[in-house]
Amino acid sequence: MEMNRSWMYCSRSNMVFKEGVKNFLNFAFSYGSSSGMILCPCRDCGNGIYRTRDDVEAHLLWRGFKPRYYNWTAHGETSFRNDIGSHSLNVDDVNDDMEGLLNIHIKQ
Repeated sequence: MEMNRSWMYCSRSNMVFKEGVKNFLNFAFSYGSSSGMILCPCRDCGNGIYRTRDDVEAHLLWRGFKPRYYNWTAHGETSFRNDIGSHSLNVDDVNDDMEGLLNIHIKQ
């Protein structure tokens, strides 16, 4: 599935949102469906109630997704592919002044 899921929280009248909902439903019903139903990820149900495809689609188009539901583990996704580059920590930055800190501590 695509990594950028910002479409999930744009205007529900936006065609990008509507297309994203269709893609989400295709994915969820292919990989996370149980007896033709999935947990509804809308704001109100919050992945707590199983519903049919038509019901989930209506809920999402009317109510939108529950907050911060970027990792679709309740719908068959096994791992979240994140852009590591944007969250990486440069170890050199952390240790930049380690020598200076040690010198201050030794002098005390």
